[in-house]
Amino acid sequence: MQIGRRFSVHVQILPLWVSVRHVKILVPIHTPRRRNRPASPMALDDAQREVILRHADRLLSTRAWPKTICPSEIARALSRQELETLNTPEWKDTMDAIREIVWEKRIAGEVEVMQKGEIVEAESLEHIKGPIRVRNMK
Repeated sequence: MQIGRRFSVHVQILPLWVSVRHVKILVPIHTPRRRNRPASPMALDDAQREVILRHADRLLSTRAWPKTICPSEIARALSRQELETLNTPEWKDTMDAIREIVWEKRIAGEVEVMQKGEIVEAESLEHIKGPIRVRNMK
């Protein structure tokens, strides 16, 4: 980690502005993003699952084979009211649950899960790292 960048700072002290140049501030350059995500995926009831499945099916129906969707498209399609139904403040917090539902659809033979343009042959969702895409079966 590199620290000690130089910054030019303008500070307001009451009605006056003071310009301070070349102040050495010790800050980490590569600060990891922190998200207030739950440690484990959300446990969904039937109503919550239906909200996600409705958007997944709608988006998949608009894409003819071999076109794909990203699970984040499902998450971003959720309305504020649907996010409240899912007990989460923002769409990013639903991603783990959406990936699980997509994986269940794959097990049921409804969709193909892809990564880097290839169909994923993993045994479980835990073996998949990184972004995935989803498409209907041919």
